[in-house]
Parts: sequence; structure tokens; C-alpha cells
Amino acid sequence: MPGKSAHFLHQQAALEAVLVAPVEQPRAMSWVGTRELLLVATHDGTIAAVEPAFGTRRLFQSVPEPVHISTFGGDVLVLARDGTLERWNLADKVRLWSLSTGLIGNQGVRVSPTEIACIGDDAQARREVVVIDLDGSERERLPVPSRTTLGVGDDSTFLLARSTESGLRIVPLGQSIDDGVPSTAHALRFSPGGGVVGVASGGVAVWTSAGGSARTVRMPDAVNAALHADGHTLAVGTRDGNVAIADIDAPAADRARPPRVQAHEGPV
Repeated sequence: MPGKSAHFLHQQAALEAVLVAPVEQPRAMSWVGTRELLLVATHDGTIAAVEPAFGTRRLFQSVPEPVHISTFGGDVLVLARDGTLERWNLADKVRLWSLSTGLIGNQGVRVSPTEIACIGDDAQARREVVVIDLDGSERERLPVPSRTTLGVGDDSTFLLARSTESGLRIVPLGQSIDDGVPSTAHALRFSPGGGVVGVASGGVAVWTSAGGSARTVRMPDAVNAALHADGHTLAVGTRDGNVAIADIDAPAADRARPPRVQAHEGPV
């Protein structure tokens, strides 16, 4: 794909898709790097497998309108917009259990070796974390402040993160994270390697440690972002279907105009 220097000529740099899978209306994805397998959940609840060597194939039918899909061991967790969480065995393609979390506006699912946690909002728009045993039974329900996100630490404990004007705060689940200071408008997400990404109307902020200053990628049309496990490479999805790749260690001028390519017909 031809391209020119985005820094000097203010044009798109050359980006090229490695694989384009024929999956319509994707809503959530999970990458299994050890197997080079991409699991995709579509709008109607179809779970498809995408493999570079074997192509795309349908695996099973789960809950419609999925918002999050996660793999652990040989199983798959699928969370729907209405709060339904299902656990499937990937090899046998059988549903092990289904649970209504009561959460809407879901942010996602996190897994430790001994339990599962979902974060989202209840019917009164109050944010909660629901902790679930691996057999599908609810263990406890914990209220958390709005704009708080959930992650898993290196020791497999669940963590909460919240951003304020004074910086990013990270605490173990169950410890208070509300210090009375209003949160910033960032929608937060933990990333592999321990970083936290926040998307707001002015662009994307990346924190590599709690309490540290954020590095920003100024993209007013950003709607989604993910940080690579190396802690340096940021992928940004935009409102009009572009995908951009930014080096968060680059000078601020380069971070303001990362290379991008038109990838989709709608918001990423």
C-alpha cells in the first residue's frame, strides 16, 4: 500500500492489514497468542475462530449483542449487553453455565485462577463489580465509583483504577478508591503489561504506572484504544473508521499525527 511520511507531509503513512477475516458485525474479540487464534463474537452471538492457516469457521452460538469475550484455559467467557455471562468449553463447544449479572453498560470480564469478576452499571446507573466463582455462582457484589475500571495484577489479584486531575490511582479490589476528588472524563481500560489506557474527547492518555504522568495521543475523533504488551505501541480506533498506530515514546508532534488507515465503515 503506497504511503508517505505522516510527520513531514501530513499524509497517511503506509499501514497494511495482515489478515482480513470475513466476519460480519463483530462486537468483541479475544486473541489467543499461544495458538495464533482470534475469537470473534458477532452481533447475533455467533462465536467464530479466525486462524491464519485455516481461515474462518463458526464455533457455536452464544448470547446476542456480546460486549466482551475472554479466554482462559480451554474455556471462553461471553458477556452480553443485557448482563448475561456464559462460560463455554472451546474444545467440546458446550455451554457450561449461564448467569445473569444484572449489569448493563458493561465494561468487561476479568479472570483470575480462582474466580471471575464483571464490571458494569446496574439499573440505577451505579457502577458495581460482581465476583463469581468458577462454577458460575455469585460470590459478592461490590459498589465502585463511576468511571472506575477493573484489571488483574501480576499476582492474579483484581485491581481497580480511577483517574483524577492529580493522576491515576490503582488499588486492590475491596479497598476504597474514592478520595472525594472528581474523576476525569476518561473511559479507562487496563492493558497487558500493567498499563492503563484512557479515551476521552481530546484523544488518548496512557499511564504506565500509578501516580505517574500520562502520555497523550491527541486525536479528537478517537473512540477506542489498546496498548501493546510492550508498553510502547498504541492502536487507536476512530469515530469514522480509521485505525492509527502511535509510538507513545515519540515526540509530542509525532504523537499528534500518528499514521492511520481507513479500515472500517463505522466507528471502531
